Amino acid sequence: MLGTSEQVPSMPTNGPTTVLDWGSREGAPLPTPSTAWMSAAVRHNGVATAELITLPSGVRHFEPQESVDQSGLSLYPISGLMNHSCYPSAGRLTLPGWLIVRAARPLPQSTEVTVAYMDVMRPLDVRQHHLKERWGFACVCDRCTLEAAVFSDSKLQSEGAYLWHAFHVILSQPQQKGLEGLFQLLQAAERLVNQALEKYIANDDALDATSCPNSFMSQLQEAFKLTPKQTRLLMGGQEAGVFASSASVNAFMKLKRILLASYWLAPALHFAFTLSKSERADQSVED
Repeated sequence: MLGTSEQVPSMPTNGPTTVLDWGSREGAPLPTPSTAWMSAAVRHNGVATAELITLPSGVRHFEPQESVDQSGLSLYPISGLMNHSCYPSAGRLTLPGWLIVRAARPLPQSTEVTVAYMDVMRPLDVRQHHLKERWGFACVCDRCTLEAAVFSDSKLQSEGAYLWHAFHVILSQPQQKGLEGLFQLLQAAERLVNQALEKYIANDDALDATSCPNSFMSQLQEAFKLTPKQTRLLMGGQEAGVFASSASVNAFMKLKRILLASYWLAPALHFAFTLSKSERADQSVED
C-alpha cells in the first residue's frame, strides 16, 4: 500500500477482517500489523464512507471526506492500488461495505484506472501543495504536465494566484461581493486561460509534445492546426469558420475545458448555485 515501507502481512481474501481477528483466520497464522504500519496504511489509503456534503459553492453531493480524523474509514486493497490523477479516468465512491468505481469517460484497453484523491477543481500549485502535504508526492499526471507548460509564464502564475485568492475572499464575504463580483471573476479567469492558451498554441515546443502516439497530448494535436485567427474566434465564443475542421475545433475546446477546470470551474459552480438560490428567493417573494 502507498506510504508503507514495512513488510505487509498477507491479507485474508475471504471477507473483511478486523485487526483483532487478523491472525485468527483459516490457514497459517498472520502477524498482527504494527501500529506504525496501520497508521501509515490508513493515512495514505483509507477512504471514508461517502456522505452528503455541501461545498463552499453551495453545491451538494456525495463525497468521501479528505480528513482521516473520523471513524468512517475503510481500507480496500483494490482502492489502495489506484493511483491519483488530476485528470482521473474513474470516480470512486465508498458506501458501507461497498467500493464503487465508475469510469469517467470511455477507456481504451490497457488504460490505467486512476482516481482523484482530493477535489481537483483547483489551480496546479494548490493541488501540488495539498498532495505533497497530505500524501507526500508531487503529481506528474497528464493534466499537471500540461498546465505546467501552459502557465509557465510567471506573470500568468501571479494573475492566477490573485484570482484564486479573490475567489476565496468572495466565499468569505458573499453578502459584500455577490453575483457581480463572481461574474467579474469568471470573466477574468477565462481571459487568463485564453491568454495562456493563445501563447501556448503558438509555441513550437508544445506542438512537438503532441507528436507522441497514444498519449494524452496526441489527442489534442488537431488543435494546433487552427490558425491564430481561428483560435481567437473560438476563444471569443464564435465559430472558427468553414475552413476549420471539426476535429481541430473539438480538440481545441477539450484543451480549453481542461484548463478552465483550474481557475474557472469552481467559481462557475458557485455562481450558478448563487444565481439559482437568488432566483428561488425572488420567486418566493413574488408568490
